[in-house]
Amino acid sequence: MRTASILLGLSIWLVPSLPLLAAYVPLRMARSRERRALRALVAAHPADPALDRLLAARALAHLPYSSLHTMGAPWADFGAGEYRALADAELAREGVARL
Repeated sequence: MRTASILLGLSIWLVPSLPLLAAYVPLRMARSRERRALRALVAAHPADPALDRLLAARALAHLPYSSLHTMGAPWADFGAGEYRALADAELAREGVARL
């Protein structure tokens, strides 16, 4: 009886948990690979204006509107060729720091 109750408890826990883990783990691993690649890019090209421009474009596309609003008019900065603030915001969103 004890073994049957333990097996029943495990099955009640595993049945709903396994599909969630099967979906979550690959997504988490892909995100981790992307973050490592971004860290490598920033380390290899620390003061590259082209990388700052890329990061700024991604920030404009991916940051929430509320974050963009608190930055003032970042699209004007982007148009004027000032990418550093947006690039730093994108790095902060990704959890990557400049070295």
